[in-house]
Amino acid sequence: MTGNSNGWKEFWVHLTELGPVFDIQLGDTVLYRFTFISDSIQTGKDGLMFDDLHFEDWLEGTHEIQNDKLISIAPNPVSDNLAILRPPENGREWVQVFDCNGRLLFDNDDFRGEHIDVRLFRDGLYYLRYANGDFFR
Repeated sequence: MTGNSNGWKEFWVHLTELGPVFDIQLGDTVLYRFTFISDSIQTGKDGLMFDDLHFEDWLEGTHEIQNDKLISIAPNPVSDNLAILRPPENGREWVQVFDCNGRLLFDNDDFRGEHIDVRLFRDGLYYLRYANGDFFR
């Protein structure tokens, strides 16, 4: 071997994307195999050596929450009318919409499921506060 790495300094493989391809499940053991091909030139050197091998195992995620009392906002993104989809509730509902600077743009403390006309707002990112039942004011 001539001892030439042909300029290689590091090599990365993101196994997260390969998990579904090779049917790797959470908790599986993964074995790594390295195959090297020599240029067959004899130089009298001792052989091939790699150092600083670095392996990381990352796991992120959250458990899915199943709660029939959660609301949904549709459509997202919205261009005309925003609907708040929720299970039927007894009592009053309160909806507020704020801009990114915290300015209150919409306030309805007697919301009855009607749509919110967002054409009155400029394009941008907004925050919605929804309350009912025990959380009302």
